[in-house]
Amino acid sequence: MKWLLSLIILLNLAKDGFCLPIDLQLGARPQGMGGAFVALVDDVNAVYWNPAGLTQMRTFEAAFMHVSPFSIGEATIDFSSLAVPMSQTGALGVSWIHQGAELEEGRGATYKKSNMSENTFVLSLARRLTPDMSLGVNVKRLRIDSEIGGGGGFGYDLGLLYRVHNIAFEKLPFQTFSFGLMFRNLFTDLKDESVPATLRMGVATKVYNGRVALAVDMEKKKEVNKEENSYQFHFGAETAITRNMLLRLGNDDGDLTYGVGFLLLNWELDYAFYRIKEYDLDYSHRMSATLKF
Repeated sequence: MKWLLSLIILLNLAKDGFCLPIDLQLGARPQGMGGAFVALVDDVNAVYWNPAGLTQMRTFEAAFMHVSPFSIGEATIDFSSLAVPMSQTGALGVSWIHQGAELEEGRGATYKKSNMSENTFVLSLARRLTPDMSLGVNVKRLRIDSEIGGGGGFGYDLGLLYRVHNIAFEKLPFQTFSFGLMFRNLFTDLKDESVPATLRMGVATKVYNGRVALAVDMEKKKEVNKEENSYQFHFGAETAITRNMLLRLGNDDGDLTYGVGFLLLNWELDYAFYRIKEYDLDYSHRMSATLKF
């Protein structure tokens, strides 16, 4: 029945673009933290989660991910991105997201295969407005191709990051405190149909000399085939066990997630493990690699 689930997911993709029942949650690091990342954004994953966070980077970063979500071999997600600091106040990012599936239908003389895919190309621009506040914009070109039809469109995201350093709260020192906003799919259309926008906001902080990061996100979106808005909450934590190893724990709207990261020379290798209880799917293993240069 996995091919049938793939078909359902991809048909929702074709109809509603990014408004899937299951969020993409790109990058193993954010997924290991339960998807709580909109205010923590400090690496190349910012191109998807909040482009304003690109101003926090000081080196070039490139990220790569390939995954078959929930062990559905017929469905794949690919994500590649590059982030480039342009100055002390600006940054540029480019990324490509591919979602696809090969579907098998019928038996014998009625057997056939069909393919469905969505490609999204994203240009990210970020600028520091003040020492503590940054603004980011994504310009997206979306394209769906399938044997039942195709089409394309354009979309826009807007991100905001407010970051304060050296905050002291009683006896617990907070090295940084940040607040993030991400408006996804503003003025977005796909196949001449508008795509509902979503809002994600969150707060994050680092404690104990920066060794522990804590984050909370709230997401507001309109569910597929529903009139009312839904609210989802995400919680995450990340801690440095050694100089080269990070552990992560999160809660993705009620679903536990786990993760680990390894720093090897200029590489960061991240792994996340999770399962969405709402769906009768296998556990999902997600890996991504980031090169810093």
